[in-house]
Amino acid sequence: MRQDKEMTNMFNMNNIMGELAKNLAPGFKDVISDYMAKDAKTDNVTWLGSLLAKQLPNLAPEGIAQIGQGLIGGVSNFNARMASMEAAAAQGKASAEWLRDYLEDNLPKADMQSSGAYLEQMYNNMAAGNEVAQQAVADPNGMINITEEALAAEAVASGQEWNRITMQPMVADLGQQAELMGLNAIGMPLGNEFMQQAMSMPTGIIPEEYITREPSATMDQGIKLAAAAAIKIFIEKKKLSFISKIIPVHGITDIACWGVEGAKCIGKLAMGKITAAQALEHMKKTSVVALTGFIANGVAPKLLGMIPVVGMPLGIAASALLASMSTEEIQQKLAQGISVVADVATEMADGIAATVKAGVNTVKNSVMQFLGVEA
Repeated sequence: MRQDKEMTNMFNMNNIMGELAKNLAPGFKDVISDYMAKDAKTDNVTWLGSLLAKQLPNLAPEGIAQIGQGLIGGVSNFNARMASMEAAAAQGKASAEWLRDYLEDNLPKADMQSSGAYLEQMYNNMAAGNEVAQQAVADPNGMINITEEALAAEAVASGQEWNRITMQPMVADLGQQAELMGLNAIGMPLGNEFMQQAMSMPTGIIPEEYITREPSATMDQGIKLAAAAAIKIFIEKKKLSFISKIIPVHGITDIACWGVEGAKCIGKLAMGKITAAQALEHMKKTSVVALTGFIANGVAPKLLGMIPVVGMPLGIAASALLASMSTEEIQQKLAQGISVVADVATEMADGIAATVKAGVNTVKNSVMQFLGVEA
């Protein structure tokens, strides 16, 4: 029985993208189309509640309300953090500086030791997950055991004394892991089956201004809610066998919002409004913002091993599907734009991966170096 159970957890990236093509793409199209067809007088919150009740009829009203509130709060929080990151970047602050400031303001100051240990666990597991994700990018046919245990780091806590000073180098390393998570996702081969599905999506559903220019705040919130709802609905319906319900709703909204930001980058790149380097720089920042969502909502550290491998493919799938539902011109250039960005992302990911290593020793050594102590 144990062996059979383990076999059901074995996937490769081609399996995953093929399953997304079959199961997520049609539902994604329906949810996005439903949002774009709603009456202008219907606000986003009312639309979302109606959609969830229709799509998940077996859930009690309390369950529908809980999911809806989680999606709405998650999108609002993501957009607020993204605006904060952009404002910091306009002042010349790097993503690592913004992350440090954000954590200083939002982690409980009364118990720095627990906060440091929590971030250390997150780092270890994200690094372990990123290592598996990079292997999946390099070999889409390589089998992955998708369980929390298989994608978690084996490292034990270092016993480091954590305070504001000793946490700084670890926070920088954690930010690099977040960037690596996003770059790995962008570099993942989507596969022929998924791209055929994306290219067959109806065009013109998403207005061009949403993809190529800055949309209104209301529409931006609505598209992100729709993308997050589509993913949540199909997880609830157990239509995505490689991912369980264990990723909390706030984690799903951050993944979906990352994907929507990616769609806007793909669209701008396809229309020649930005370069591949500019698109990837934005997505690196977006990945750090997504990480802060996982932290702010107390996502269990062990789940950080799963998100780079099974969460972020959902995000990149959302990016491609959303971009494909824009204008015909963007759809025609979609495959080329994704290919260009994926190639550059893989090169950048290799560079970052060369500077960070999975496991507690990286964190401990960086702390020692920061303090001027020989490790």
